[in-house]
Amino acid sequence: MLSVLIPDGRVVYFSPLIDSGYEYLDQLNKVWVGDAIFVLDQVEKLAKNDPDQHSKSPRE
Repeated sequence: MLSVLIPDGRVVYFSPLIDSGYEYLDQLNKVWVGDAIFVLDQVEKLAKNDPDQHSKSPRE
């Protein structure tokens, strides 16, 4: 079973789309956007605390 461990210790299990109505998908999209924002914020924090700039690409 697929799952995600949330930083506060909660585990969220994958469940297939049962209800495919627009209202449900809008709610699901809000969760996915929140997840993406969280990940990007964490990457930004890592990049700021990278004195040797390992996070920069060779093109920068």
